[in-house]
Amino acid sequence: MTSQTATRASDGGWQVTSAGAVLAGPFPTMAEAWRWIDRYEGEPITPVGVNLTALLRPRTSLPDGAA
Repeated sequence: MTSQTATRASDGGWQVTSAGAVLAGPFPTMAEAWRWIDRYEGEPITPVGVNLTALLRPRTSLPDGAA
């Protein structure tokens, strides 16, 4: 598989290209273009707004009512 990259489109947005061909876009931000690349390549996606630090932090106590 050839590699994909995010490049500036002529309209100022971002597009995903591979070997000179446009695969997707335009996207309003570079982050959105790279997110498309991650999905295309099968990378795991973290939902927007999820705080990974909070998810990975060990719990020091259980919530009230938990066994």
